[in-house]
Amino acid sequence: MQQAVEKALKAWLVHLGEIPPLTHDLNRLLRLLERHQVDSKALQPLGQLTLYAVQFRYDFDPQPLGLDREASVAHNGTASE
Repeated sequence: MQQAVEKALKAWLVHLGEIPPLTHDLNRLLRLLERHQVDSKALQPLGQLTLYAVQFRYDFDPQPLGLDREASVAHNGTASE
């Protein structure tokens, strides 16, 4: 849900002619909308969703998950796509 709100706020900013920053901070995006005279009072509670942002989305070396696809396919019999 956080990512959907983030994308919507960024799209709104683009519509207003602003290039949104690379951020997951919904409060920051709401403040940017206010600069464009958008009344964001009713949207302020959405800022709480920032806690659920995926902070490693832009990392170049994410933590490996250790998944073994071949073992999973052998165990289940087929690969699901």
